Amino acid sequence: MINGRSDVFALTGISLNWMKQNNESAPVDVTESFVAEINGVPQVGAGGTVFRQGDEELRDAYNEELAKITSDKDKYLSIVGEFGFTENELPDPELTTESLCEGVS
Repeated sequence: MINGRSDVFALTGISLNWMKQNNESAPVDVTESFVAEINGVPQVGAGGTVFRQGDEELRDAYNEELAKITSDKDKYLSIVGEFGFTENELPDPELTTESLCEGVS
């Protein structure tokens, strides 16, 4: 981009905003985020954490602690805010693993 090898590229909004804020001399423009749709169905981007089969106790403990963080906006932002996350990145509490795996959002 700066050296003329690229005109455009896609990253997460968090990454692009960080790049713009930390490279003020770089000609970086960040567009508004959007949710892609396929056949009229919004495609939610979601990360995940994996556990070995048989580690249900660890998975359940992890999910319990994660729920404590993501259900409290202030706690969430106190942990991830310094990395560029905002209230907009808080996971939708109605979104479930099952619905993501089924392609339903």
